[in-house]
Amino acid sequence: MSSIIYIKKPDGFSEATNDVDYSLEINENSNFEAILTTAYKSDDEAITAEFSMVEDFGQASFFNLDKTTGSLSFKENPDYESGNNLDNEYSVKIKATHNSGETAESIIKIVVKNLEDENDFSLTLNKPLKDEYQEGETINIGGYLTNFSDNHRYIYWKLDGADIDRFDFRDKTAEGSSKIRHAPSGEKYINIPGFADLGIGTIAKDFKTEGDETFKIKFYSDSERTNLIGTSGISKIIDSSIDDISTKAIYTLENPYENIVRGLTYEFVLRRTKTDHIISSYGIYKPFGHTGRYMIDYFYMEEGQSEYSFEFTPVIDPSSLPYYLNETNTESVDLFNFISDPNFDLDNSVVSTSWNVIDFQYQSNTQYSLLEIKDYDGNLHANNNASEEVTSSYKYQGFLDMNADGIKEAIFTNQKSGRWATASLNLNTGLPEYSQHGEGGITRIVGIYIDPLVQSGDVIEGSDFDSQRRFQNDLNKDNLTVKASGDYDDDGFQEVYWKTNDGSAYLRALMHADGNIQYANYQSESQMRNYLTSNGSESVISEIV
Repeated sequence: MSSIIYIKKPDGFSEATNDVDYSLEINENSNFEAILTTAYKSDDEAITAEFSMVEDFGQASFFNLDKTTGSLSFKENPDYESGNNLDNEYSVKIKATHNSGETAESIIKIVVKNLEDENDFSLTLNKPLKDEYQEGETINIGGYLTNFSDNHRYIYWKLDGADIDRFDFRDKTAEGSSKIRHAPSGEKYINIPGFADLGIGTIAKDFKTEGDETFKIKFYSDSERTNLIGTSGISKIIDSSIDDISTKAIYTLENPYENIVRGLTYEFVLRRTKTDHIISSYGIYKPFGHTGRYMIDYFYMEEGQSEYSFEFTPVIDPSSLPYYLNETNTESVDLFNFISDPNFDLDNSVVSTSWNVIDFQYQSNTQYSLLEIKDYDGNLHANNNASEEVTSSYKYQGFLDMNADGIKEAIFTNQKSGRWATASLNLNTGLPEYSQHGEGGITRIVGIYIDPLVQSGDVIEGSDFDSQRRFQNDLNKDNLTVKASGDYDDDGFQEVYWKTNDGSAYLRALMHADGNIQYANYQSESQMRNYLTSNGSESVISEIV
């Protein structure tokens, strides 16, 4: 018969149950006393128990607990401003041990409410604003505080003024906070003279003709910015863009594509006319992204650098995107908010691009007609007399990089001909580039090789141990699924791993630099694992098995 811990209240028991928080809310700088008791679930009768705190849970060190009476209270009255850095919520787990040896546990949570302090706050700026600031200049101020409670650790500020907003500042912010510091004399400062000023921000040197702007800074004692404690004087930002166009930097984003196809890799180039400034950013949102934070790339252009290239691969299946991304807001790239060049000329720059989105037309394990696919020498389907049954039996296997150039190719197998093919796809249409079958191309029927063991005389050509013959037999039986590609032994040649559908073996195909095949060998699972592990590529095993 199990029991639970209750908090005894004047109007009855609390509704706390095991493993469910029971919350109490108290005002800051006050205490509380919760009287704990236990009862059997069956009859709600109080029973005798000894109480203890689970020391490694929550903030047990902040509490006192009388193990006999069940009295729970704070050791010190909690102050909101100097709280426990956990949003002023304190949790403790209580364990009750009955005479019978039975135990029960419950979590108690205390929420501390913020109250407006009674101190008469005031702020004096001993380093006030200047009357005027130029674009590109940094605003620094300093001051000292009176009647501020020792428990306060920060003051908060925000900009206010005519026609000014966060985009007038380089770091795109119009509010902030500053830690209160103590000078040797005991006075409280928002900066200590001679050590550090309060940096409000650097004015953006955008060269946009806006006219002079005025601003002031308001200071508050609370993060919600409701209790005003001081205001700076009014200052002016001088618009240096007037009659000054010689230093403007024009940015253009090159988009060579009318359409984009999900699954293909695209490259964009950002160019600028002026190169006397470094620009950088943590990244740009990647439309239809497929990894990590859905970013295009970290963004960095050095002084003297006139262009920057980045690429992305749109996902084939948009349903795999996070819920907050959708097609309506991801069909363009806009770099405006990521360019930090103070000479940036928005009016004459082209920093966005958009396109029509085309669905990837191939689906796994589905057969297609590749009417114009040829081998290296230009023979249709590696046989000029191939039947319609052969030409329409190309099964799409997936996307892999076959020649280590960073671009993935589509892979097809044909069980009617016992051959396989790779295809470079046109970036605007998503269809194979059939003309790229010879030297320098990779849209072709992959060639047939001679097993090195046949050449050495260790294996009889055409026997069950001839890997070329077994490779073709598995293709005829539709017994292979492509899994992964990479240069796993770092010899400069790409390797392609296949898995037999019956699970009996793994096939490792070693490719030439142009994406044609050198030879292949079959491995057991243990051989495959040993090979990849010994070459430092054990992370790929999970993609293959």
